[in-house]
Amino acid sequence: ACKAVIGTRIPGLVDAVRDGETGHLVPTEDVGALTEAIRQLLGDPDERTRLGTAGRAWSERFTWDQITRDQEQVYEAVVNAR
Repeated sequence: ACKAVIGTRIPGLVDAVRDGETGHLVPTEDVGALTEAIRQLLGDPDERTRLGTAGRAWSERFTWDQITRDQEQVYEAVVNAR
């Protein structure tokens, strides 16, 4: 499902969520910032849709099939460079 994401700036999540593009990241342990991010998304259905759609597209780059294709391209480039 294409759902908007709000998370905290922790290792791993900062690589998975592109702040302002695929979701919103707020400082860790900042309840006020988290509350405001939730309020913003609740009040803006267009923004929720935009972030959710972009997040879904971004996540498709990380399927096993896509990762395999990317790795194959790297190996082919190395072999062809010889």
